[in-house]
Amino acid sequence: MLVSLHLFVGVVAGLLPTFALSRLALWVLPRRHGLRRLIGAHAASWLACALITTLFMHIPGEPVGLRVGVTLIFPQLCWLIFDIVRDQVAAASSAPDATPPVRRRLI
Repeated sequence: MLVSLHLFVGVVAGLLPTFALSRLALWVLPRRHGLRRLIGAHAASWLACALITTLFMHIPGEPVGLRVGVTLIFPQLCWLIFDIVRDQVAAASSAPDATPPVRRRLI
């Protein structure tokens, strides 16, 4: 029970730092690369969060960063899915119609 509570608290607490670092990574990377940009930015954010948090959450007897990496993967995946869906919705709403209306002359 204690391990699952620790994991739940870590996931909830991990939402804010993963959000902040993923926004920073997305701001730094160029916008023209689409899905590769999202995946790269979120991977860099996850790695940075895991490395920073390892300094505060090191547990003797466990491999360094293993618990932190596992704990932070879920919040990072949530933000990645959120960004993919947001980009898909934005692309669908800004896409032109398949057949633009044709203006016909009566005379």
